[in-house]
Amino acid sequence: MNMIKPSWLLWGAGLGLALLAVNQLLGGRLATQTASAVGRLPIDAYIGALEGATGLPDPRTADSISKCEAARAAGNDVAASFYCPAKSWISGLFDGK
Repeated sequence: MNMIKPSWLLWGAGLGLALLAVNQLLGGRLATQTASAVGRLPIDAYIGALEGATGLPDPRTADSISKCEAARAAGNDVAASFYCPAKSWISGLFDGK
């Protein structure tokens, strides 16, 4: 049976305290940014798989945003549906442009 060595507990506690100290020095940003990145991971993986499988563009890039604005200005709702994020595309359907 494997036993946890007491030195491992001390190293773990020391590392935890060091991370808490760094987080306090950064004003809580370390924990917030880490949680944000971990939360975004499944969504980013899904979007990446969808882009790879279908060849659809990522609506969050600057290139897609400019193509989205151009398609909406031209009144091309079908093209805008590929380049715009869902919220702006749906609101664009009802704004009369």
